[in-house]
Amino acid sequence: MTSPSPHPAAPMWDRLYGDFAGLLEAERARDADEQRARLARDEFAEWSRFAAFRVMSQVAEQARARAAELLDCTGAVVKVGELASHGDPSLRLGPETLHLALRIQDAEVFVFATRLPDGPPYVFFGSYGWAFTRVAAARQRFVSFPGVGLVRTGPTEIALRDAGIPGRLGAELPLETLTLKAFQLLAQQLGVTRRRATVPSSTAIAVQRSAS
Repeated sequence: MTSPSPHPAAPMWDRLYGDFAGLLEAERARDADEQRARLARDEFAEWSRFAAFRVMSQVAEQARARAAELLDCTGAVVKVGELASHGDPSLRLGPETLHLALRIQDAEVFVFATRLPDGPPYVFFGSYGWAFTRVAAARQRFVSFPGVGLVRTGPTEIALRDAGIPGRLGAELPLETLTLKAFQLLAQQLGVTRRRATVPSSTAIAVQRSAS
């Protein structure tokens, strides 16, 4: 008895089975790639939180030491707030933002650490500035100033790179640069608030004009 000859469609079935196997293998490979990418993102996010907290804690420590020196040298009282994981909600900086406030009299400067999704953490500065005109005393607005980007150079090593150049990070900077910049902005802000105190209010200007 002779064996039956192969069905004419058998080669097509074989190719179809191969196609299914290839598709499933490609899907498994994509799932593995997505899993690795997700783990990498989660690990980088964890490092970013560690780096931001470490740098901001060091800035806070340096700021308190410099405030004590300033008090001894000049009698000026700079209050350094506690490091917080939230700031002014109107700034909308994101849930992972760290925030430190430095204040002298009615002048205040903020140091922030935050990051965009999948991006590196940045430290920058902010203060409430004043715009002066001849017809209005002052208009308050929040002004931000570039600081540094935090770059991973090892498991626990962090490089601070100048973020003052739009679109890219510049040279590496020492941590003291952040503390110095915060105090420079605080001194500038104090000068601005002193100037604001000498500008007559819009009501006073109107009274002066009507009297003349």
